[in-house]
Amino acid sequence: MTSRSVHSIVSVHPLPAAITGILGAAIIGPRASDLLAEITSVMAFGGSSEDIARTCHSHPTFSEAVKEAALDVLGRALHAQAASKQRLEKAKFDMEDRRTEE
Repeated sequence: MTSRSVHSIVSVHPLPAAITGILGAAIIGPRASDLLAEITSVMAFGGSSEDIARTCHSHPTFSEAVKEAALDVLGRALHAQAASKQRLEKAKFDMEDRRTEE
């Protein structure tokens, strides 16, 4: 996030994979209530993380954090920490191994 804030978190929680949609979100940091409004609007209309990710978010703005969190759910985060990306790659690799074993 911006505004000299060191401790900010935006997390979107999807529904189980069989169902599209958003279960909820957690936002800690400046302008959290403003950012939460976008997510709750998408939830109210039955939208998903994909819908948030495909929506245009101006740069540089706080709302980019919401888009980044939605992209993270989809495994496409642009600014995720290296450790998070490594965990995602390991999970993908494990899934591929399971498919080849079947």
